[in-house]
Amino acid sequence: MSVFVRCKYARKIKDYKTGETFKMPVDYIGEVPEWATKQDYFKACVNDGTITYVGQGTDKEIYKAVEESDQKEEIKEKVTKTKREEDKKKAKE
Repeated sequence: MSVFVRCKYARKIKDYKTGETFKMPVDYIGEVPEWATKQDYFKACVNDGTITYVGQGTDKEIYKAVEESDQKEEIKEKVTKTKREEDKKKAKE
């Protein structure tokens, strides 16, 4: 299961064993694959506050965290955009 995060700065997480990469642009709010959360660089970004944990992939928890945020409108827009992009990808498969 993926986790839902907010990333303040652009970051690229790479799994050197498989070659997979996951890019997060500036002010990214969205899901991160589980494999990425196990990488040392991801953990370091969490420790220094660059990446903030928002929730565990269930919509109910995510929207609750959004409602409690002081950046509610901005986050809602980004969450909606991310969700639409994921739905489009799934529809293509």
